Amino acid sequence: MKGLAASVLIGIGLLALGCGEAEDLGPEVSGDKEDSATSAADRGAIEVGTSRRVRFTEPGQKHSFRLSVASGAAIRLDAMPARSNEDTLKTTMKLYGPAGADGRVPRTPIASVDDGTIGIHTQLAAAGNYLIVVGTARRTMSGTYDLYDSCLNHACTHRSVALRDKTVPAALKSLGDNVECEKVSWCDGAVTAFGYDDAAPRPSLAALMEGVVAKVTANDAEWSTLEMREDPATLGVDEGVKLDGLLDAARALGGAGQVEAFHVDGMVMFAVDDSGTDGWGEHLYVLHFPETRIAVALKVRM
Repeated sequence: MKGLAASVLIGIGLLALGCGEAEDLGPEVSGDKEDSATSAADRGAIEVGTSRRVRFTEPGQKHSFRLSVASGAAIRLDAMPARSNEDTLKTTMKLYGPAGADGRVPRTPIASVDDGTIGIHTQLAAAGNYLIVVGTARRTMSGTYDLYDSCLNHACTHRSVALRDKTVPAALKSLGDNVECEKVSWCDGAVTAFGYDDAAPRPSLAALMEGVVAKVTANDAEWSTLEMREDPATLGVDEGVKLDGLLDAARALGGAGQVEAFHVDGMVMFAVDDSGTDGWGEHLYVLHFPETRIAVALKVRM
């Protein structure tokens, strides 16, 4: 599970991991203001439930990301060094906000961590725009990291999506019931499907995935951010889950048009005895058919 086992999502986030291009730093701030948001290079917006891959192109850089959330959003932020430089890069992170009418955020952060792999966990009472600033523990550091922005309470996006249950065709249900996992001795799967309002404006992918995750997890799991897959055929490959035929079977509901594929992972924790807890991993695979407004979800436990 990714460095943030977080309750999403959704992730949906969606997704697409972006690799930041070189960008000049903003004005340098000296003295006790050195770590303020004004000294960070703007890397654009990140949507709750998604992740971004970004690179410090020069030692000592700081990056800022804009985040918009609903009132009461419980979020988890993690800034994880990429595997290629995990021994040489250590990230720091600060969260500022909400922004005022002038668009500026307060100088004092709401939360901060000296190690971005530990992450920030907080609930934001006020809806609005926030600023995430990621830096390095030492000015000599550079390298690539992934910023994960997870929702922990299925209530982070501004506009929720009302999903209605769809009947799952027998062939699609059978695929879930007989799912095979190469890396473990036991796993099981279950397929669900949903439609959403044809008349309403198309929701953001983050809002859609947040709704799907809330539907299928029954609040029993912490979910990480959603990954978008360019090719639906790659779903399950990294996790060793055989999903041959999933897309073809799902088209019985979603049709022959465009399809978007996503993966989210999670963890179910349960008490073992007085000494602690145990758990199992879960993977959620989603095929979204935007033209017909259908989402098909396969949840796999292993």
